Amino acid sequence: PLARVNVGQISAAVWSVLRQKCAARGWSLSELARRAGEYVLEGYNPHTSRGVTPARLKRYANVLEDQNLALLASEDLHWDEIIRVEPLGEVQVYDLTVPDGANFIAQDICVHNTALALAIGQNVCMRGNQTVAVFSLEMPSIQLVLRMLCSEARVDMNRVRQGQLNDRDFERLAAAAGRLADAPMVIDDDANLTLNELRSKCRRILAQQGSLGLVIIDYLQLMSGSKNSSGGENRQQEISNISRGLKSIARELSIPVLVLSQLSRAVESRPNHRPMLSDLRESGAIEQDADLVMFIYRDEYYNKETDQQGIAEIIIGKQRNGPVGTIKLQFNSANVSFNNLAAETYSS
Repeated sequence: PLARVNVGQISAAVWSVLRQKCAARGWSLSELARRAGEYVLEGYNPHTSRGVTPARLKRYANVLEDQNLALLASEDLHWDEIIRVEPLGEVQVYDLTVPDGANFIAQDICVHNTALALAIGQNVCMRGNQTVAVFSLEMPSIQLVLRMLCSEARVDMNRVRQGQLNDRDFERLAAAAGRLADAPMVIDDDANLTLNELRSKCRRILAQQGSLGLVIIDYLQLMSGSKNSSGGENRQQEISNISRGLKSIARELSIPVLVLSQLSRAVESRPNHRPMLSDLRESGAIEQDADLVMFIYRDEYYNKETDQQGIAEIIIGKQRNGPVGTIKLQFNSANVSFNNLAAETYSS
């Protein structure tokens, strides 16, 4: 077995890789150390039974001109002390693929439906390499980018806002920024977006990019049917028209449209605060038009003593072409991200 790795060091197994790299150049480990600027005397002992600090490995990587070793030295994969092991990271598979439907994520307050929608969008454009258009009527684009950056980098968003970042945070943010910069995502933060403008912009993006994999709208109740739309008693009908219009756009352009929606306050008055289809605010047309409806529920918001801390339930309230049910995800409030939650399969 390998020797114990100290906190802040990479496994001693990396020495075997370094030996191979040196042998290919006709060097010894002593020669590598000398070229890396270390003080080498006769009988030099590199202590290969011990781990290697990231700084030392980085020097070796520079001498060897090896990008893989440089990446190993810079990535935040090894240096933190393991305090506990939790069953996170196993993918719970659930087929939510809808090629040209109108889909809704609904929430009440403080459960972060924008974060979930952005996570879906990031996966589509960064892992699926498909263009994603985000229309944000609530938040400016800079706030959305900050959320995605912190989520991708796994950096506490409050530290970013307060400027309390360490070197490792900067490295992770820089790497994440590079990945996001290459992602085919378009963000439009026009707060007065109408249905007709949305249709025109989607057509334009589709023509410019050649394809459009997903449209995200945040959120439905802030949209208006036209510049001349009035409120009051006509609002329910207007929401119904917008809902049907979004369905029409999805079918016309053959793209999935993911729409965020608010819930009515009825969910607050029930003993069981898990939302249901009847809680969708202002129109029953949403329930009728959507191919899929997802709700987010976090028990820790209502019950501070719950054993479900950091867990979000994704409730599939409707799926026209598949089953309904509940999927649990891990929710990280520090960087506002959703992650796969493994089943309790570990034995002690």
